[in-house]
Amino acid sequence: MVSSKYGKWRSSATIKGGIILKKTFEEQMEALENIVNELEKGDLNLDESVTKFEEGMKLSKDCNKILEQAEKKITILLQEDGNVTEEEFKTED
Repeated sequence: MVSSKYGKWRSSATIKGGIILKKTFEEQMEALENIVNELEKGDLNLDESVTKFEEGMKLSKDCNKILEQAEKKITILLQEDGNVTEEEFKTED
């Protein structure tokens, strides 16, 4: 769990009134940026740095997973003969 001016983070979710609330991608990126800034300052001891690094890696993986899921959902609408069709988004891998 990370404490910051933005509240307490439990990886990609927080608990409010007994209900788990997922953080948005933007909120997770903001938390990750805060961790990076704290690590870059160099004011943390080794244990705190390792803990922050682990939390940052978890957030990074969660953000990457969200991006991968979004990529899978992207469709391209094509107009053909007056009919709208959906086509899966293909990346250049």
